[in-house]
Amino acid sequence: MADKIAVVTAAGKGIGAGIARALHADGYRLVLLSPSGNAEKLAAELGGHGVTGSVAAVGRLGRAGREGPGGH
Repeated sequence: MADKIAVVTAAGKGIGAGIARALHADGYRLVLLSPSGNAEKLAAELGGHGVTGSVAAVGRLGRAGREGPGGH
């Protein structure tokens, strides 16, 4: 079976963080993004990959896609 991977934006707190936790509990590997930097902390806690940035900054999304949940 292929890995389940989820990209969650606004994952630094609130609903986004809750969604990330729920997806992790369901077995997803995570790529988390938030402008506050909290997504990186949550990703470390959940074993995912976090990026500080905004969906408005395309370069950050590209970095998240290249590095992915495996941190490559």
